[in-house]
Amino acid sequence: MSARHDQTLLRALAKAPADRFGSAGEMADAVAAWPVEAVRGAEGAGAAAETAAPPIAAAAAPQAADEERELWRTAEVRLALRRDARTARDVLIEEHARPLEDDALARLRGIAAAGGPFVQRVLRLSDDRCAIWYEAIAGDAVPLDALTAGERRALDAALGKLPAGAGRLVARTAAGPVVLVAPEPPASR
Repeated sequence: MSARHDQTLLRALAKAPADRFGSAGEMADAVAAWPVEAVRGAEGAGAAAETAAPPIAAAAAPQAADEERELWRTAEVRLALRRDARTARDVLIEEHARPLEDDALARLRGIAAAGGPFVQRVLRLSDDRCAIWYEAIAGDAVPLDALTAGERRALDAALGKLPAGAGRLVARTAAGPVVLVAPEPPASR
């Protein structure tokens, strides 16, 4: 890690509120300014970087920073798994041929608002509204109707917050069930 990484993290964790970032956007700007080379260098030196297991429907995650693997594609949408060099984690990226229209944007905001420990998180939307980043979740994907009663109870509140039709699959993870909101391959819809 570089001194810039350390400065950002120290400011985010400062004891006095006045010493912390004024907003999440301000912190995001600081993280976006992190040098990518420092992350690549740490990985190349054999540092123990945190890695997520492959997401649902992905056989193997990319290993190198900025390496990308396409999971599926249609004429309008593409889903890829990418190793994000800034965070050293795998992310799913949904790319659209055209920017999201207002109704799709409102639906995405509803999905993002439901995010949390039981819902796959929406990480960001590109400025041109054509690419959506999701956290990559490891675990066996099962349909909602295959959940046990306990799993269903754990997810009831989260499912109630999601827009209609969002989250038809759930990943069974070591930490518990997580509703998947990234798009499914066209054949499974």
